[in-house]
Amino acid sequence: MKDNKITKALITIVAVFLSSLLQAYVIQVFIQPSNLLSSGFTGVAILIDKITSLYGGNISVSLANVALNIPVAFICYKHISPRFTFFP
Repeated sequence: MKDNKITKALITIVAVFLSSLLQAYVIQVFIQPSNLLSSGFTGVAILIDKITSLYGGNISVSLANVALNIPVAFICYKHISPRFTFFP
């Protein structure tokens, strides 16, 4: 029974890691060169990057994406559950 939980956790970690790599690839190769905006926080992060570059600044898409997701993760942790926020 314990091996099943470990296997599920490993599969989840690998899936999250691979989907993150895929999302980063899509943003770098397709979305940014085409001057498109994605939906959700990723699109807002890309928009923040574009606006700051107009004024001579530079906030990376990944930093903006993390900054936008931290408050949501905190709210989920407090109001839903820690287990929901952190996958195990």
